[in-house]
Amino acid sequence: MSSINDLKDALDIGLGVVTRIWEYKTKDWVRSVFAADIDNDGEVEVITCSRDGRVHLLSAKSGDWRWERVVGEKVWFGTGAVGFFPSERITSTAHIIVGTRDGKVFVLTENGNTITKEGYSLPFRSDGKAIDLNAEMNASWLNTGSQIRQVYINPEKPSTIIVGSEDRCAYGLDSTTGQRLWKFPTDGWVRAVFSADLDGDGDDEILVGSVDRHLYILDSQGQQLTKIFYISHYTQSVLPILTQMAASRY
Repeated sequence: MSSINDLKDALDIGLGVVTRIWEYKTKDWVRSVFAADIDNDGEVEVITCSRDGRVHLLSAKSGDWRWERVVGEKVWFGTGAVGFFPSERITSTAHIIVGTRDGKVFVLTENGNTITKEGYSLPFRSDGKAIDLNAEMNASWLNTGSQIRQVYINPEKPSTIIVGSEDRCAYGLDSTTGQRLWKFPTDGWVRAVFSADLDGDGDDEILVGSVDRHLYILDSQGQQLTKIFYISHYTQSVLPILTQMAASRY
């Protein structure tokens, strides 16, 4: 009851009013927003993926533009994630992983350069476009041919990039080489992927939410452990709940 009274008092003095700090306008819908301190300067940056085929990096404090990338064939970006892991081939430890509507996964440095699977860093022009378009097009780490619905990398165990695609499959990629570690098929679009150590054994379990109305639980090698039937088709919005369900039932 005291919590309710505290809330009422806060609202009475205006603490419930939301103030817009800054605004940044893109050329089309913003499909994904995520944040991380990717340059290790103690301040968080905001990364946005938009339907105009661009990835933007902004200051979270001021909204100031840092850089903008047109990656690949300028196909819209629907999802993204950030992973931090050391690499002998790339000086950058922060990697921005993005997925496109035409089924490609690209990996960028904190400066916006595209990273190839061979470990090369591809620079870009002042307008955000690649200097070498052919090299850029060959730099995707995965090409499923269908829309990438979600990418995820566990910040505590960033060895594997997990990808969910409309080709009805989930994928595991080695985060340092881009090598495909496993591929798991379902009977519907894979709309959501996640990983966590559900049983406390030290190894991650992988959760795959599919439009076939199942939540699949895989081991760290992409092998199915069990699956759970659920009612909702919209797995992405209920994945945190499903994660709790899986932890309690697995």
